[in-house]
Amino acid sequence: MQIEKIKPLLFEQIKKAFHLTKKFHDILLDHILNHEEDFKIQSAMLCLNEASTCINSASLIYFANYKKGDWPEFEEVLHKFETLNNEFINAYSINHDLQWVVLEYNSFLESYKRCEKYFN
Repeated sequence: MQIEKIKPLLFEQIKKAFHLTKKFHDILLDHILNHEEDFKIQSAMLCLNEASTCINSASLIYFANYKKGDWPEFEEVLHKFETLNNEFINAYSINHDLQWVVLEYNSFLESYKRCEKYFN
């Protein structure tokens, strides 16, 4: 498959992951700031899980057609999402403060914005 034909597939998955991760972040903040019920955190987890599926799909498409290091900006998005996901899992599993999750979300957001320009 030609590289230019792959970019729309990658963008579709990354954009969907971005929107789901934003929804995760918004629900999580609502939960933190308003001391919302546990169903809010469960809803946030569902969004993050679906975003993870999109990231994994994008990663599979990418590494089936590119070599590691061919597109550092895209690889950074994958890495930043993985860091965010791991931070949430670790913090939630030990009932730890979720402030680092918010910081990792912001880092993911920055990497997404840097990569987004390559899709236009």
